Amino acid sequence: GYDYRVRTLDFANSDTPFTSEESRELAAALANDDHARVVALLERHATLDYPENKGFDKYSDQFGFHFDHIDSVHIDWI
Repeated sequence: GYDYRVRTLDFANSDTPFTSEESRELAAALANDDHARVVALLERHATLDYPENKGFDKYSDQFGFHFDHIDSVHIDWI
């Protein structure tokens, strides 16, 4: 019954936060308006590191979360 097509992911509350390298890559992609790279970084993190998905151990074009679109991204840089 749960609709996985519409979902809010709160990466800040993840057991495994973005690494420094992932954060740098995400910042660079956002600064360069590289939307495809932003989506790829978020999909990979959602697949491998988001708490509810701990059973996933691989990410590829055929396996994992693949978003149709992202409505918004809100980042608080600390």
